Amino acid sequence: MKRLKTVLALCAVASTAAFAQTSFTLTGNIPEEHNGKTVYLVLLDGREKIDSTVVTSGKVSLKANLDTDARPGALMIDGRRRANFIIENGAAVINEDGVVSGTPLNDISEATAKKVDDAYTRYKNEYRAVMTDTTLTDEAKKNLLEVK
Repeated sequence: MKRLKTVLALCAVASTAAFAQTSFTLTGNIPEEHNGKTVYLVLLDGREKIDSTVVTSGKVSLKANLDTDARPGALMIDGRRRANFIIENGAAVINEDGVVSGTPLNDISEATAKKVDDAYTRYKNEYRAVMTDTTLTDEAKKNLLEVK
């Protein structure tokens, strides 16, 4: 009886793990300069290569099946990261700029990165405008750029 309970418990754990499985695909375009090279889908938290393919006509298609909801991943070419993204349930698309979208967490991550980039661009433009304004004294420039 004790052995039966153990077997049933193991079956329950195994079936739960099967339901939590994440099926991820990444397809899309990368620069054709990488044609003929092998690209790897890598788990960032352990550097484990989980899929690979050879770039053909600038196209890639990779797959991953994980037993967790989401994990950080990367696309590696020649030992260097081409893109960082989140491996999660769904079908994601990569563009030639290395932007990954099409799954909920990757879309949120990309939207957040865009907001940060926009804020940085605004800051940089304002900084240049202040620093090149010949009507302002050095003290006035310092006061305008001071974080409050």
